[in-house]
Amino acid sequence: MKAFSSLKRLWQYLRPYKATFTLVLIFTVATVGFNAAMPYVSGLPTTEISRNIAAGEGVNFDYIIVCLIWIGVVGLGYCVSQLMSGLLITNVVQSAMKDLRQDIDEKINRLPVSYFDKNQQGNILSRVTNDVDAVSGAMQQAMIGIVNAFLSIIMAVSMMFYINSLMALISLIMIPLALIISRTIVKKSQKDFQGMQNALGDMNGYVQENMTGFSVLKVYGREKQTLEGFKNVNHQLRYYGFRSAFVSGLMMPLVQMTAYFTYIAMAVMGSFYVIGGVIVVGQLQAFIQYIWQVSQPMGNITQLS
Repeated sequence: MKAFSSLKRLWQYLRPYKATFTLVLIFTVATVGFNAAMPYVSGLPTTEISRNIAAGEGVNFDYIIVCLIWIGVVGLGYCVSQLMSGLLITNVVQSAMKDLRQDIDEKINRLPVSYFDKNQQGNILSRVTNDVDAVSGAMQQAMIGIVNAFLSIIMAVSMMFYINSLMALISLIMIPLALIISRTIVKKSQKDFQGMQNALGDMNGYVQENMTGFSVLKVYGREKQTLEGFKNVNHQLRYYGFRSAFVSGLMMPLVQMTAYFTYIAMAVMGSFYVIGGVIVVGQLQAFIQYIWQVSQPMGNITQLS
C-alpha cells in the first residue's frame, strides 16, 4: 500500500506531461509487439529449410528472402519504438524531477528554524540530491520497465499457447517459482537498502558539518576524533551497501536458473514433438525464445522491486 501511495503522489508531477507519457505507452506497446513477433518470424526460414531438406528439394530462396525482409522490418520497428519510448520517458521524468526539486526547495524555505536544529544539514541536502536522484532513476527504469515486462510476459505466453498448450502450461511453472524467489529476496534486502540510505544521509551530514567547521576543528586539535567518527560512518555505509548489493544481486541469477531448467525441459520435450510431427522445428525455435521473453521480464520486475 505504501508503494501505491508513493506512486499516487508522484503521478501529480507526471500529470502535466501526460500527453507525452501517453506516447511513451504507445511506443512501449509497439516495442513489445515487435519483440513478440520476432521469434515467430525468425522461425519461418528454419521451418522452410528443414522442410526442403526433408523432401529432398532445393532450398526455396524466394520464400527465405521474403522472410528475411520481414525479419528486418520487425527488427527496425522494434529498434525505432524502443528508441522513441526511451527518449520520451527520459524527457518526462527529468521534467517531473525538475518540478519536484523546485517544490522541495520551496518547502525548505517555509520550514521553521526548529526543524534545522533537529535534523542534520547533510540529511536535508540528501533529500534534494541523493533521494531525488534515486526517485528519478527508479521512475525512468520502473515506469516503462514494469509496463514493458508485463506486456512482454502476456504476449510471450499467448504465443507459447498458440504454438503448443501443454508445453506452455509446463513452462509457466517458472513464473510462481520466480515470484517466490523474488519475494523472499526482496523481503531480506529491503532492510539493508533502508540502512544504506540512512547511512548515506549520516555520512552527508557528518561531512557537511565537519567541513563547514573545519577551521574550528583545527584550532582545538580534534582532527583525530573527527577522523574516527568518519571511519565509523563510512564503515556503516560500506556494511549496508555491500549487503544490499549482494543480496539483491542474487535475485537475477536465481530467477534465470528457473528459466534454464525450463529451457532444458522444453528443448527435450519439443524435440520429441518435432519428431512426432506435433510441431515444426521453427516453432520449437520460437518457443525456446519465448521462454527467454518470459524469464527476462520476470528478472527485470524482481530486480526493479
